[in-house]
Amino acid sequence: MKKASTFIALLIVVRSNAFLRVGPNLRPINNERLPIKKLTHSTASSTKNVHRRSTLLAKTSAAVAPLPRPNSRLFSSAAVSPILSQPGRIASAFLIFISSFLSFSAKSIRKILWPKANPDNKVLNPLPDGTLGCPFFGHWLFSGDEEEGPGAFWRNLVAKFGNVGIFKTYFMGRPMAVVSGSKNLRNILDREFKSSDEGGVEIGVFARTEAAADIFGSDSMLTSQDKLNHKWLRRLVGQAMSPLAVSASIPQLVKAADDAVDDVFTAMNSDSGIVRMEDVCTKFTLDIAWRQILGLDLSDEEVFEFRSKVDEWIGGMLSPAVMLLPDPHGQKTKSYKARKYLDNIILEKMRQLEINGPDDSTLSAMVYAIDEESDEETGEKNRRLSKKQVMDNALLLILAGSETSASTLTNIMLFLGLYPEVYSRLKDEQKQNIMKHGHTLTGKIIDENMPYLDSVIRESMRIKPIQGGAQRTAKSTIVIDGKQIPKGWPIMAQISLTHRFDPVTRATDGEDNMNIYKGFKPERWLDKSTRPSSDWVALGHGPRYCLGANLAMAEMKVFMSTIIRAIDFDLVNSKTDIKWKKMSIIPKPKDGTEIYPRVQAL
Repeated sequence: MKKASTFIALLIVVRSNAFLRVGPNLRPINNERLPIKKLTHSTASSTKNVHRRSTLLAKTSAAVAPLPRPNSRLFSSAAVSPILSQPGRIASAFLIFISSFLSFSAKSIRKILWPKANPDNKVLNPLPDGTLGCPFFGHWLFSGDEEEGPGAFWRNLVAKFGNVGIFKTYFMGRPMAVVSGSKNLRNILDREFKSSDEGGVEIGVFARTEAAADIFGSDSMLTSQDKLNHKWLRRLVGQAMSPLAVSASIPQLVKAADDAVDDVFTAMNSDSGIVRMEDVCTKFTLDIAWRQILGLDLSDEEVFEFRSKVDEWIGGMLSPAVMLLPDPHGQKTKSYKARKYLDNIILEKMRQLEINGPDDSTLSAMVYAIDEESDEETGEKNRRLSKKQVMDNALLLILAGSETSASTLTNIMLFLGLYPEVYSRLKDEQKQNIMKHGHTLTGKIIDENMPYLDSVIRESMRIKPIQGGAQRTAKSTIVIDGKQIPKGWPIMAQISLTHRFDPVTRATDGEDNMNIYKGFKPERWLDKSTRPSSDWVALGHGPRYCLGANLAMAEMKVFMSTIIRAIDFDLVNSKTDIKWKKMSIIPKPKDGTEIYPRVQAL
């Protein structure tokens, strides 16, 4: 709109000055002679030269009127006499009207086409750079491509505007600010639970119907917006995620990993001999869900049903249609029914725990967790989680851990196929542990004696993290990195862009720091000078930092240790032209990392 107004204004200047008639010399009021040739490079007084001088004068009108001299005034009418023809006056007046209208109405038009996208006029700082996209709707943020997977929109945004640290965009009828870089991301996430006067932010409302609230879970850490309640929930659920609790879960993780290796051997002996590691990894993480998180004892048929119900439940949570369906239609969806199935088996397990006492499951730790701190408002002590809180948070751990861990493990297998020297070094590390500790895996062994495996996992999470990020909403207009984010705007703390522009990895790898063929360097984590620090945010930051990080790292280390000790392998498909799924929470190879495994016993 600004470009259109400027262009029309320029037309007005040119159109108006085209009608000037000027004599061979310009005479200011003080009668000082000014040769016209200084402006036109011509001293002739013919009619043609007069016309040429008139045209050139129009182009340099800003330099001629007013003339910057001591005590100068505008040229007298005797010296410069604008003579507009009648058609010229009409055309100029029309163009002036159009230009004024466009300038005046630009903001009004923007308000209509992109509601709520205007700046807060009480704040002097400008809005961030960016693009609003299609009127009313905006951009589709979840676009992807086969070259790098999901996140194409963010990559295109960076290609256009560079690493500015904060953008504006428009999504699903709402303006949005997108921040990246450790400083900006942490600035936003650290504002949660602060008041509007303090420039606070809050997590968005997930569920807008009763059915959607049941699907998401209204009593989980994810949906809690009260500071004291959220702190209390993390404290009690955190007892089930402590290093001691995770260490006690290792035997169940080993059982699930052994079953995963059996699945690899079974597929290896098929006609094709091909194993799709995405399937193996997904099955493994869901086995962790029912074995360790919920502490269930399921038959093969029950395991199959459990996996299908989890898929249906999570699928509905990722569907805008399911989240927006009015009651009672939302209660008829597969996702809602799957959530009720999961609720029932959790309630039955809780009933067994009440009868038989605690076990080593995560669910049991939550059921028996006691808060010894006094309630800050009521003074009550020894509080425990309600059944609803236990159910919602147990399923939250499944949601947060199954998809992300499975995707990361799938990517690790791809990277190890691309970098056989890394796999060889991992085998050497496992051989050393077997020589010292036998084939036993414990929490202490995987945490203290496998630094290179830890580096491999973190490097994979660095190159292929979650493509979106944590979303918050500004309680009041705030200023980040010199740009304003108006009150009510959603804010995305973008993880993948933060990793992409990490100054530590950029210093060693330049623009190849996220390149899967050149940038995968686990050894960077073993040296303080090259190890990513505050710009590695794969597990989040702030009050909602991933509470299940200990369990997630433990299950990935156990899985990879078991796989490395059992097989060698080659990738089935090309190593130089990896294709990626366009849509996923964490990028995954399109072929699911297909491998040809070979038996190997360390």
